Amino acid sequence: MNKITWKKINPTDYFSHINIPDDWNSLEEFTDWYLDSKMPLMIPFDARVIVSDDACAICIFKKGNYQVELYLQYPEMWVRKHCHPRMDSIIMQLGGGSSSPEDIYGVSKSWGYIDKNLPPGHYHGGDSVTAAFDGKVILAFQRWENPKEMTSAAIQWKGQLQGNHQVKLIKNYYPNALVQEGYADITLPKDQIES
Repeated sequence: MNKITWKKINPTDYFSHINIPDDWNSLEEFTDWYLDSKMPLMIPFDARVIVSDDACAICIFKKGNYQVELYLQYPEMWVRKHCHPRMDSIIMQLGGGSSSPEDIYGVSKSWGYIDKNLPPGHYHGGDSVTAAFDGKVILAFQRWENPKEMTSAAIQWKGQLQGNHQVKLIKNYYPNALVQEGYADITLPKDQIES
């Protein structure tokens, strides 16, 4: 009979080979560093699972103004038109949900596709044709202007809302922000109506 042996991996030892710079000059430089370091899963001790209407996410690495979020996009969902004030992001496809034929390792051929940097205020989404019918997984590399605001791209939001879960998230973190039927803007006070 086989015995199951349990062990505890010490994160200090496990990650000791990774050289983490004090800072990076750009989001592109940070993204390259993270990928070259073989994507270390260094989930911060205070990371929260963010549950929205189209996806759930968790921060898997954070340092200074930079972080990486892992997103699991729900099946048959599409992202409405929006932007992320005061943060820029780069998205990397990891596949899943039968989004494209597999390669020789059994992963999606879309694995590793990296989009261009979306600067703060750059609108994206809004194309229901690109809905992930079986869901998908992405990494979101982010540079935040203010590290004290660092939460999730699902909260740092200006544009059409995904649904009631997202409304609750935004109101929890930005109680004075403009949140109205189907729209939010964390940069405006709630008593101001966008023209």
